[in-house]
Amino acid sequence: QQQQQQQPPQPPPQAAKRAAASEPPPSRKWWSARALPRTRMTDHLEEAVKRRMRATGDPQAAAMADTLCVRLLSAVPQSLRVPGVLRRNFANPDGGKVPEVLPFESRAVSLFQRTDGVDVSLFSMYVHEFGDAGAEGPSARRVYIAYVDSVEYFVPRLARTAVYHELLVAYLDWSRRRGFEAAHIWACPPQRGNNFIYWSHPGHQRTPSRDRLADWYKAMIRRATQARAVSRVATLYDAYFRHLDLQRRRPAADAKPKPASAGAAATAAAQRGGRPAKLARRTSSLSSLASDATAAQLDDAAAAAAA
Repeated sequence: QQQQQQQPPQPPPQAAKRAAASEPPPSRKWWSARALPRTRMTDHLEEAVKRRMRATGDPQAAAMADTLCVRLLSAVPQSLRVPGVLRRNFANPDGGKVPEVLPFESRAVSLFQRTDGVDVSLFSMYVHEFGDAGAEGPSARRVYIAYVDSVEYFVPRLARTAVYHELLVAYLDWSRRRGFEAAHIWACPPQRGNNFIYWSHPGHQRTPSRDRLADWYKAMIRRATQARAVSRVATLYDAYFRHLDLQRRRPAADAKPKPASAGAAATAAAQRGGRPAKLARRTSSLSSLASDATAAQLDDAAAAAAA
C-alpha cells in the first residue's frame, strides 16, 4: 500500500497572485527600498518580521513575508543640552554635576512592503541611542524610542499588529546585544489632526486613545519578555517618584534639600510641567534590557528620557 505524501498548505489564489504581482514589470523601473544600504541591524529586524509573518499560521501572511523590507533611513549624531534649571537642582547618582550636553545618535528606521510593484513605507520609528557599552554618564547605555507612526495599508491586516510588535521587539533585542541596558518608551498618542512622522494618514485610520496605546505597548513588552529581550518593566513614576512622595512631603524651611538624581531630573523634564500624580497616568513603560552578567538593574540615571 503506497503512502501518500502530505503536501504543504497552498496560499489562497488571491495571496499568490498579489505576491507574484509584487515585482514591477521589466519595462518599468520603480524606486526600490531594497536599493538602500543594508546594515546588520536592519538585517536582524527584517529577518525577525519575516519570521513572524510566516509564524502567524495565516497562508496569506506566509506568502507575503518576502514583500517586507526594513531599512535605516538616517543615523545622525546629535546632542541634548540639559536645561540649566535641572543642572542647578539635580545631581548624578555619584553626587557629581549633570553634564551640560548629552550626546546621542538619532536613527530613523522604516518598514516597507512591496504592493503592486511599489515599496510603500508603512511603519517608522525614531530612536535615540545614548552611547554604547563603553559610554559613560547618566544616560549611558540607554535607548529612547522617541516616535512611532504607521499608515493603515499593511497586508494582510490580521498580521499587522504582530509584525509591528516584532519590529520593536527585534530592535530591543538588537540593542541588548549591543550592550544597552535600558529602553525608554513614552506612550503618548498624537492629538487628532497632528502627525508624528508621516505627514498625512488615511481618513479612515483612527487615532488611538491613551489607554489603547498603552495596552498596545504592554502587549509588545509581554512579547519582548517572552523573547528574553526584556527582563524588567517599570513606569517612570514607580522608578523615580514614588519613593519621593512629592505630593505629601515638603522639606523643612531650615533644611537644605538633598539634590535628586539625574533620573528624577530627566523625568521631571519629560513630564513637561505636569504634576507627578499625572505622570503616573501618562508615563511610558521603562524596560530594562537583559544582559549576560546581571538583570541590568536600573540605576538613577534616566537622562535619555529627557530627549
